[in-house]
This record gives sequence, structure tokens and C-alpha cells, in this order.
Amino acid sequence: MWVHNADCCGNHISSIVKQDELLLREARKLSQQESQGINQMMEQIKKGNENPGIGTGVYHGITEFRHRNGGRIYARKTANGWEVLGYSGKGNQAKVWTRLKELYGR
Repeated sequence: MWVHNADCCGNHISSIVKQDELLLREARKLSQQESQGINQMMEQIKKGNENPGIGTGVYHGITEFRHRNGGRIYARKTANGWEVLGYSGKGNQAKVWTRLKELYGR
């Protein structure tokens, strides 16, 4: 599916998406094109690029990495790198954001 728990260049990426049933279900709805965009951004993040894709937004301590094809990664910075909280496409972005705010919002 996607890169989970990977290390490169001092950037550790771990995923806790599977800990929430709704976030996991929404991640599985991604199109092949959205998944490819997410994988491309994950590779860039592993290499130390903290602004892959077409823009990065930060809300409630959660960073949103956006790919031009619609794929989204939601993560938070940790002492060792990044912790991935969820994935979405444009179509289910609002649903995923609502759940992330419920779980991790301040």
C-alpha cells in the first residue's frame, strides 16, 4: 500500500493509520493515481524534503501534504521524523479531516 515505518537520511516515518478504523477505511478508498502521488511524496519526505507536492498546510499540529493528483498525507512531526495519521483524496478529504480533528485536534 504505502511506505510504513521507514528510515532514510535521519527521517523516520511511522504510520498509525491502522489504529483507527475510519481512517484506515478511507485510506483504502484511494485511487491508484492518488496512491502513486502519496508514494512519491513519501519518498521525498524520507529524503528530507518537508514540502513535497503542491503545498503544505498545518492545522491543529497536523501537517497536510498535497499532491497535484489529489492524494493527501496527514502527519505530525516527531522528535525522530514524521508520524503518519491518515491519507485521503480530494473526495474524502473533509471526512478524514473531521476524524483527525476528533482524534488529534486541540
